[in-house]
Order: sequence, then structure tokens, then C-alpha cells
Amino acid sequence: MSSSEDGNLPPRASSQDCLFSTPDEVDTEFDAILLHDMLVASVARSCRLTKRHAHAAAERPGFVPKTSVMKMLVARTPSQREAIIATYRTLYGRYLLQDIRANLGGIVGQGLITLLQPPAFRDAGWIRKAVTRVPTNENLLREVLCARNNKEIRDIHVAYKEMFARDLYRDIKTVCSGKFRDLLLKILRARRSEAPAEEVRAEEIARDLRLASINAYNGCDTEDEESNRDLFVDVFTKESVSQLRLVMEIYQKDFSEPVQDAIARTLTGHLMKAVKFTSLWAQSEAKYFAHLLHDALFPPLDERKSVRTLHSISSRTHSVSNIFHRAVCGLQLSLHAPSVQTVPEETTEVTVPGNLPLSPGSHKPPSCNKTFLIRIIMSRCDLDIDHVADEFELAFAVPLKTAFTERTEGDFRDLLSTACGF
Repeated sequence: MSSSEDGNLPPRASSQDCLFSTPDEVDTEFDAILLHDMLVASVARSCRLTKRHAHAAAERPGFVPKTSVMKMLVARTPSQREAIIATYRTLYGRYLLQDIRANLGGIVGQGLITLLQPPAFRDAGWIRKAVTRVPTNENLLREVLCARNNKEIRDIHVAYKEMFARDLYRDIKTVCSGKFRDLLLKILRARRSEAPAEEVRAEEIARDLRLASINAYNGCDTEDEESNRDLFVDVFTKESVSQLRLVMEIYQKDFSEPVQDAIARTLTGHLMKAVKFTSLWAQSEAKYFAHLLHDALFPPLDERKSVRTLHSISSRTHSVSNIFHRAVCGLQLSLHAPSVQTVPEETTEVTVPGNLPLSPGSHKPPSCNKTFLIRIIMSRCDLDIDHVADEFELAFAVPLKTAFTERTEGDFRDLLSTACGF
């Protein structure tokens, strides 16, 4: 019996028709059936093939490459993806996310799982990874929490409680410290004003920020320094987005510098970076995510080196005594070794898009942060990825498509390009 004659199945259509149909024409039941054929049935067939027949099988109808899975899921709206997940569960008694994780795996599987998750659950999962890592991933906490509005923060609270049976506010209070913790806790209270901008009040705030930054630059006692930090934290966690935009416009106009310069003079460390993140997000979400994309594609050399060092130290299984013993032995060898004069080699500095310098003698920049890229692209592809791409090219004079071509490869590049519509 053909598929069209079976009353339980929709009329048979080609993979290309399904992948590129318009949103109004999407049949979520057929999508679920085709996804099952891609992820489960085709994998079962391929497992029975010898290497000699593998290439021929790839050309057979029904043996669908992972690129087709990407194109199908990216072409659907969030509500259609939710319907596909529910239909998949009803038809096969299986979870679509689990089948993607089992049969695709790797960075592509991670990207598609990120795409299929509801935004609040996606954010909650990232936050949980940040707070359970040792040491705590403050960069990820800043990236997620400093760029969310009140409703999104409340949704994250609910999702975090449902996923992990834990209280988000309490976990952040436990793992973070200092003024950075105070800022995150104020964001988590979701009490940012939503009132329209007021010009008179914006001028007062701009003057207060200017005075606080000058006092911090000239040096002040501990009490004044504390009040200066509190001022910046209160302004950027309580004022509405429209009010912050007006404050930053007035500050730029009156004092001929961006407010980010005042933030850098007054604050330090993770607190300074968090307030800067919030200011960039308030100015323009597209510009904010464009800068994050640049950091993910062209990570600074020193930052990548420090991350690798942290990971190597945390994964080391040697005892402290063994490390100390090796250090002492190395010192003794260096003391007894004959001195040799070395002539420094002449090196040429090589640059890549985004003015990222390469290390001497190296012809490749540090590898891009794939997980970081997945978080940004998959969270924005349904919202404003076109504007983010435009801001990226405007800020760094490199088209985002070109950056993908130069910094990524293979299925990962295909995933990012498909999500961006390239």
C-alpha cells in the first residue's frame, strides 16, 4: 500500500517541497514523519551498510543528510516547531530532542536543540551551566541576564524552577559575590521601570553619572567610591530602556564621550563589564549581539589563553606535592644549565578581520567559540538576525557571511549560514 493510500499518513511529498514550503503551507504531522525518517529510520538503514555501499546509500531516496534537518527546522516558526515536537511525541512515543542528540550529536546537534527549546528554558539551561561550573562562568551570566526584560526574567525564574527544582535567586546569591552579585540580584527582581522617557530626569541622571565618574577618576574615599558604584548599578538596573537611551544620548551630547567611558572609569572587573553590557543592550539590541558575535568569532588572544589555562588547571589530576616537586626539579635544572644567548627571530604581524592580531609565527587566529556562536545565532534567528548582521558589517567592515566562511567550516558553517538565511 502506498503512503497516499494509507489513511494514517498524509499525501506523500518530496523532501524539497517539505523543506522549502511557506509557513502557511506547513503540515506539522508530515514534518514529524519526515524528521523521524531522517533521524531514526535512515540511521537504522545506514548501520546495516558496509563501507563499500555507504556512498551509494547516501544517494538513495530516504537517506537524508543532516543539512536537510537544519533547513527544515530553521524554516519553521517557533510555534510550528512546538507543534512538530508534540506531534513527534504522539506518533512515535519518542522525544525529538533526544533523537537529535543521539543521532546528530556534536555542535550541529547542540545547535538544533538550542533552536527547538523555548527561550525561557534555553536561558535557564545556560544559567544552570554557568552557576554549576567551577569557577562560575560570569561571562555567561552577564550575557544572558543583562540583556533580558522584566517578562523574560520572570519566565526564566519559572523555567529554572521547573527544570531543576531550585530557586534561581538563591543560586545566584550563593555562587556570586560583591557588587556583581548585587547587580544580578537586582536584575532578577524584574523591577526595571517601564515608564516613558523624561528629558529633565535624563539630564539629571547624566550629570550625576558624569560627576561620579570624575570623582572616581580623581580619587575619593571608600564611602564615596561605594556610592559612585551604587549609582551606576541603580541607574542601569532600574531605569527603563527608553530612559537609558535618552540618558546616553544626552551624556554623549553634553560631555562628548560615550557613557561606556564613564563606566570604565568608575567600575572595575565583572561589575564594569556587566554594566557595559547593559548599556550596549539598552542602546541597541542588534548592536549588542553584533559585538557578542565578533567576540565569539574573533576571541582576544589573552582571553582564549586564560580560558585554556583555567581548563587545564581544573582537569589536572596530579597532586600538589607532585606539581611542587616538578617545579623544584625544573628550577634546579635551569640553575645548572649553561647560559645560551639567543637572537630573537624577526616576525611579521598578521591580522584578520576585526583587527585581531595573531601570535608571532602563527598563520591562524585562535579558534572561534562555537558554543558562544550557537547561543547567539540560535537565540536571534527568529527575531532580528538580519539587523544583527547589518550592525556587524557596519561596526567591523566585514560581512557576517564572510566571517562565517573564514572562521568556520563544514556542517557547523552550514548550520550558522542556514540560520542566518545566507
